[in-house]
Formats: sequence, structure tokens, C-alpha cells
Amino acid sequence: MSTQDAYEEYYVPHNSKLPIFASLGIFLTLVGMGTMFNESKAGVDS
Repeated sequence: MSTQDAYEEYYVPHNSKLPIFASLGIFLTLVGMGTMFNESKAGVDS
């Protein structure tokens, strides 16, 4: 194997807040769906 003297430059993006907001949104969606399903009465006429 030969060694490579020059390294390729690559772009490193800055930190983003999107993963935090996306995780919070998914969590709140799942909590809301769980609450909705737990409060529903399956097989009961309303």
C-alpha cells in the first residue's frame, strides 16, 4: 500500500438544531397518539 501525501478537503457542516426539534416532534406525536388510543373505547357504541 502506498501512502497518500495530500488529503482531500471535505465540508463539515455547522451544528444544527433540527435533530432536536425533529425528535421532540416525533415524541410528542407518539404521546398524543398513545393518549388518543387509550381514551378511545373499542367496540363500544357511543
